[in-house]
Amino acid sequence: MKLYERFGDKGFHTSIITTFGVDFDAYESIILPRLRGVGCYNNVLLADSRMLTYALDGASMLPRHAGRHYTISGASAKGVFHPKITIQLGRRAGRMMIASANVTSSGLAGNRELAGIIDCAAEESGERRIVAAAWRYISRQIDRDQQSLAHQMIGCV
Repeated sequence: MKLYERFGDKGFHTSIITTFGVDFDAYESIILPRLRGVGCYNNVLLADSRMLTYALDGASMLPRHAGRHYTISGASAKGVFHPKITIQLGRRAGRMMIASANVTSSGLAGNRELAGIIDCAAEESGERRIVAAAWRYISRQIDRDQQSLAHQMIGCV
């Protein structure tokens, strides 16, 4: 499976992607066009706050579309914020992808990475409970004081 191809699957209006390392060019040229190309316009990228600062200080090309086509936010942890979880939400379905890949060009298209996907429907199921548990974990990492994030997450809980 090529992880980046899964971002082009239809049926989702929202994506929340967590990462340790971030490369804005990789997100904006590999992931974002696939998401937006299938109607997913509510997109959040949540990165380790120290790695986000590192990327904004010159380790990555600066973001061109942040604040317009997606929201980027830092997540703090006692050590490092290291999960690589993608939650995709739609009216009739949800999905969780867990991977070893960071949101970098090598993580998305160069390295050999592991990934697993759990899809669920709107009806109650074990899969739906797993996706919901992942959402609850990610939502605790989101800075609700950021108005843009709080607004984006209103329909997701």
